Amino acid sequence: MATVFSTAALLVYTCVSAQGQPSPPPSGIPVREFPRQAQAMPPLEADTLFPGVQLSDVIVMGNYAPMSYEDYWRIKRRVKKVWPYAVLASQYLHEMDSLREVMSERKFRKEVDRRQKELFDNFAGILKKFSRSEGKILIKLVYRQTGISTYDIARDLKSGFKAFWWNASAGMFSLSLKDEYDPRLYPDDYVIERILRECFSEGELPIYPSYNELVSPFYYRKVEQDIARDQLRRQEMEKAEKKRVRQLKKQARRDERTMR
Repeated sequence: MATVFSTAALLVYTCVSAQGQPSPPPSGIPVREFPRQAQAMPPLEADTLFPGVQLSDVIVMGNYAPMSYEDYWRIKRRVKKVWPYAVLASQYLHEMDSLREVMSERKFRKEVDRRQKELFDNFAGILKKFSRSEGKILIKLVYRQTGISTYDIARDLKSGFKAFWWNASAGMFSLSLKDEYDPRLYPDDYVIERILRECFSEGELPIYPSYNELVSPFYYRKVEQDIARDQLRRQEMEKAEKKRVRQLKKQARRDERTMR
């Protein structure tokens, strides 16, 4: 299985060797500012009364994502951009795995070299334009679809030296070919997985099961439950926000009529 990862290694190596500009750091979570209306309280006495202030209800819920909406949708664009290439890598892997079973090692190596040249001619120009963030997501998604890191792909197919050299080259762009993918453990991977599930359900991306799902259909059951719960929270938050906006508009109209 390991020797068929030349496609994934080529895709990622081409990407990390690009001379693109670094991506801008994600912006922080926006903070809503409120006017300063606080006043010093007078000395408290036994019969002292203070004017009451009616405050709007506040619903406290878990975040839709561990980042701002702006960052979330930025990651979604990147995932949708690199997803086809991760799928392409896994498809070539499966094909090459089948070929090795019927070819001698010498003929198989020649076929690997031929496929690498074919991929380079067809996709190098596109992959070299990928940003570092897109390259990192591609490395993650290749692991998702194959069940092995790109570093192990290069080491098992080529040599330990080439794997070391490729990983060192990737390190110059703050990337690591040893990155794994597990949304059950890593928050960043969870965000990527949720984006994929949303795109699958909405028809924005074609569905291709991950390697672990093919091995164990219930591998991501907990992740699926978390995603469903977060989607429900998002819907409830959107409803609450719409209701709040309607109430504010209604109150503004009442205040306007009162001022007249």
